[in-house]
Amino acid sequence: WMVTRMLSEFYNVKKIEKDTDSITGVDSLIVIHPKDFSEKTLFAIDQYLLKGGNLLVFTDPAAVSDRSGQMYAGPSHSPDEGFKKLMATWGLNTKEKTFAGDKGLSPMGRFNPNSPPGKLLPVVNCNDTCTAPHKDNVSSGINNTTFVFPGVLETSEVEGVKHQPVISTTKKGNSYTAEPFELNNTQSLWNKFEEGKDAVIIGYKAIGKFKTAFPNGVAEESDEDKETKEKKDKKVKTDDLVKESVKESVVIVFSDVDFINDQFAFKNTFLGMAQANDNSTLFLNAVEALSGNVDLISVRSKGKVNRSFDVINQIETDAEKMTADKVAQINASIGRFQAELNQLGRQANEGNIALLQNEGIRKKKQLAKQIAVLKKELRAVKRQGREKVEGIGKSLQYLNTLFIPFIVILIGIYYSRKRSQLTQGRRFKNTASDTNNMVEAKT
Repeated sequence: WMVTRMLSEFYNVKKIEKDTDSITGVDSLIVIHPKDFSEKTLFAIDQYLLKGGNLLVFTDPAAVSDRSGQMYAGPSHSPDEGFKKLMATWGLNTKEKTFAGDKGLSPMGRFNPNSPPGKLLPVVNCNDTCTAPHKDNVSSGINNTTFVFPGVLETSEVEGVKHQPVISTTKKGNSYTAEPFELNNTQSLWNKFEEGKDAVIIGYKAIGKFKTAFPNGVAEESDEDKETKEKKDKKVKTDDLVKESVKESVVIVFSDVDFINDQFAFKNTFLGMAQANDNSTLFLNAVEALSGNVDLISVRSKGKVNRSFDVINQIETDAEKMTADKVAQINASIGRFQAELNQLGRQANEGNIALLQNEGIRKKKQLAKQIAVLKKELRAVKRQGREKVEGIGKSLQYLNTLFIPFIVILIGIYYSRKRSQLTQGRRFKNTASDTNNMVEAKT
């Protein structure tokens, strides 16, 4: 991925094999989409952290960038139960099939080329309202990030560990659950989503002295087992076992993997790959925070600024709510018509096929009339929303073209009068001085 190539410009990047049993010579460890790790690998990560290492972890309840190597496979999820055991010792946990959403941060688009465009709840376009409240150096200045099916991170109290949110939805965000077969039905997700009252956290930072998730060590095959592959005698690996951090460490966890994938973090230009948003910047900021190079965060180039208007977002959200019923009615009418056609098809035979064809044509005309009426109502509702937005635009235009120049003119008149008064004051003073001189001369 491009982010690893960007990382290699600043650091020496070393790949750790998935079946490793020891992690050494690494300042910061990045774990992407943790799943199917062996117990010895989990133990190695646990001991690495407790010996003073720092961790950056990316989990995902539905990683669309990882489909297990199969073209038509669904998105995979992480963390698995083994890695959740580690996260529990950090005071962090996440749930399967549970996602973070925010209607105010959902862009327009479509997942399926055959479906009409609409608001995409699975996509969260975060702006400065997602980062500014937390005042964390990792997300400082980040105002344009895109997450796809982000998960929900929750904390539990752990002695000696502090948790700091890094990035989240707005206060109107909320969590929602969805089965794998529902993920492509964005309209269904949008309709069943309910706005919340508290922000949903997508990224957390945990700082403190952690305790091991393996207080008794980890089971390991004996030499005899490795040779014969038949016996099941085990011994417990306790050599150099560290049960508690020797010093404070930092763990940063994000509940999305896709946001650092090339598809969502970069774009093709005639000069090559370029940043599409602040996704890669957020990634590099997190690495720099772990390595202690936080001074570089303030000078790193950012992606394009995305500052939306809350009032316009609310108008669009209200319009979506009003049109949802009309869209549902249209889809229901089409569904009923299809069912009736299927029923007619089952009744067809050589004697009545012409009659049924005429009946099908008649029903099709009725459906066309119904859809025409509903679409007219749909356009009227959408037009109301557009008119409100255009009204705000015209008001701002008048403000810029009329009100602001009027203010400038008033300021000019004020300073002109003030200058005139000062000039008259100087003339009066000079005249009085000349009169005094004349009186002195006569005397």
